[in-house]
Amino acid sequence: MSIAQLVDFVYLCLMFIKEVKKRNSKKGKVYLQYHLIQSLRVEGKPRQRIILYLGYHLLLENKEKRKTIAKILENKIYERPTLFPLTDDKAVVALANQYYEKYQIKYDGLDIERYFSKPPTAQTADFQADKIHSFELVNSRTLGAERLCKGILDKLKLNEFLRKKGWSPLQIDRALISIISRAIFASSEHKTAQYLEYSSALNELFNKNDDEVSRHHLYDISDVLYEHKTVIDAYLYSTIKNMFGIEDKLVIYDLSNTHFEGRKQANNLAKHGRNKQKRNDCKQVVFTGVINEYGFIRHSRIYEGNTADCVTLTDMLDDLKKYSGNATQQTVVIDAGLATQANITILKKQKLNYICVLRQRIKNYEEKLSSNKVLITDKKGSPIELIPLQTAANEDTIICVKSQRKARKEQAIDDKLTTKFEQDLQVAKAALSKPRGTKKIDKVNQRIGRIKEKHKKVQAKYTITISSDKEVATDITWKLKPIKKETNAAKLSKQNLGVYFLKTNLTLQGKPANHIWNIYNTIREVEATFRCLKSDLQIRPIHHQKDERIQAHIYQTILAYQLVNTIRYLLKQKNINYDWTNILRIMNTQHISTVEVKTENKTIGFRKATRPIKEVAEIYKAVGMSSMPKQKKKYVVYH
Repeated sequence: MSIAQLVDFVYLCLMFIKEVKKRNSKKGKVYLQYHLIQSLRVEGKPRQRIILYLGYHLLLENKEKRKTIAKILENKIYERPTLFPLTDDKAVVALANQYYEKYQIKYDGLDIERYFSKPPTAQTADFQADKIHSFELVNSRTLGAERLCKGILDKLKLNEFLRKKGWSPLQIDRALISIISRAIFASSEHKTAQYLEYSSALNELFNKNDDEVSRHHLYDISDVLYEHKTVIDAYLYSTIKNMFGIEDKLVIYDLSNTHFEGRKQANNLAKHGRNKQKRNDCKQVVFTGVINEYGFIRHSRIYEGNTADCVTLTDMLDDLKKYSGNATQQTVVIDAGLATQANITILKKQKLNYICVLRQRIKNYEEKLSSNKVLITDKKGSPIELIPLQTAANEDTIICVKSQRKARKEQAIDDKLTTKFEQDLQVAKAALSKPRGTKKIDKVNQRIGRIKEKHKKVQAKYTITISSDKEVATDITWKLKPIKKETNAAKLSKQNLGVYFLKTNLTLQGKPANHIWNIYNTIREVEATFRCLKSDLQIRPIHHQKDERIQAHIYQTILAYQLVNTIRYLLKQKNINYDWTNILRIMNTQHISTVEVKTENKTIGFRKATRPIKEVAEIYKAVGMSSMPKQKKKYVVYH
C-alpha cells in the first residue's frame, strides 16, 4: 500500500456535528442548536473549530443521522470522492446538500485556510509512493544511560552552579559530558572521545556534533574541574544533603590506593607502598574519602603512594572542622588501620565521638566479659554475639564481637594458606628427583627458607626434615607439630577465630551492645564506595604521567561516583537495588536511531528513541523522569 493511500485513511482533521442546549432566559424553555465542528491537533494538543452553524432540524436529533450528515459534508468540503453512497435516506442526503450550499455561500471568495484546516486535493498533494523495504534505521546510538545521568545532573543543578561561578556554556557542557562519560564508559579520554563520536547519544543530548568533544577537550576540562574541587565538593554535598533530608551526624573515614602502569620516574605522587591489591611491583598513589552513612563523599584528598594510613587522620579532621559547622556533634567511624592510640587521643582531644576496631586482640578477654550478651544475626542470617567488657568508669567502652561467619572465613583462609605451604614444599621435594632440579643441601636449605618466609603465618605449625647423602639432599618430609591438651596455643587460637573488638567513647546508657555495632557497621558503605570507584568506574590503573593530570583523573572519578550514588540512592528508595553495572546493562537497551524513508525523489528522515523495556521504564519512574525523550530532528533530502 502506498503512503498516499494510508494518508486517506488516517488524516486527522475529522468533522462531526455537535449538539448544543440553549435556554430561553425569559420563558426558561430549553431548545437545541447544532454546529459543524472540525476536530484537529495543533502543536500536539486537541482543538475544535466551528465550521458552520446548522440551526435546528428534527433529523439532527437522531445521533446516527447526525454522523451520516457530518460524513457527507466532510467528503464534499474536502473534495473527497466516494465510491458508494453513505445512506439511502433521501431526506438525510437532501439536508446534507442544503447545508453544503449554506457552506458555499458563507466561504465564497474567502481564504479557507484562515478559518479551518483543509487537506490537499489529490492533484495538489505531495504524496510519495513507497515500499516497506525502503525504510532504514541508521546512526543508532545508546541513549538510556546517558539520558538518565543527564537527568540526575539536571536535578542537582550543577550546570546552574557552574554558570553562577562564571563558567561559559561551552565549559559547562564539556564538564557535564566529562562526568557522565566517566560514569558510563569508565575509559581513557582517547577511547571516551571515540565512544562519543561513534556509539553514544550523549553529545546529541547536549546539542553537540559527533566530533565536537575530543580527548584534548576532556583532558582540559578535567583539569579545570580539579582546580575548583573545593567549591564543587561543597555545593554537591550540600545539594544532595538537602535533596534527601540527610542528617549529617556520622563520619566514616578510610583510604585506599590505586596503582600505575609504567615507571613514572618523573612523578612525585607515584611511590612504592603497601598495595591492597598486592600489586607491589607497581608504584601507587593513596586517596582518602570522608563518607557519610549513605555512601556520599564529603571530602577527599590525594597523597603520595608511600603515605601510611594513620598519618592522614589529622588532615581529615581539619577538613571536617573547615567544612562542617557541627563537627563536634558527629561520630567518626574508622577501621583498624587508622585506630592507633595516637589517633584515638587526637579524636578525644577534639571532643569527637569515635568508634573503631582495635588493632590487636585483648589478652585474657574472656575473664572480663560481662553478662550482658546480645545475640543478633547478620544480613545472611549467621549468628553474632556482642558482649561488652567490664571496664572502669572513666574508660572507653569495649565490645567483644564473635561472628561465626567471620570465623568460617578465617578458618578457610588458614586452610588455604596451609594448602599452599604444603604445595610449595611438595614442589621442592619433587625437584630432588628431576635431572636439573635443586639438590645441593645448601641450596635446598635456602629454598626451604624462602618458602617459610613466604608463608610466615603457617610455617611455625610444621616440623620440616631434610635427609641428605653427603652434600646432596635426598628427601624432604614435613609434619604438623603435636598439639598439647587443653592449654595449648592452637586451641586458644581456634577459639579466637571470628573474634574482634570495638572501642568507642560513646556510652551504652542502658542501650544494648548492638547499638554500637550498628553504627560501626556503616563502614561497609566505605567498602562499597571504594569497590564502585575501583571496579565500576575504573579509577585504577592510572596511565597519566603528570601529577596534576593524575589528581584530575581521580577527582573526575569521584565526581562520577557522586552521580552514580545519587542514582542508586533514588532507586533504593523505590526498592530497586541494582548495582551500577546492572543499571548500565539495563539502561543501554534503549537506543535512538534515525528512521529514513526513501521515495522516488526525496529521503524523509527523523530521530526516534526505542520504546523502553519494563526495567528501564521502572528506573525512569523511580528517579522522576519520562520514559521517552521529545522527538527532534526531522528532515527531507531532495535528490
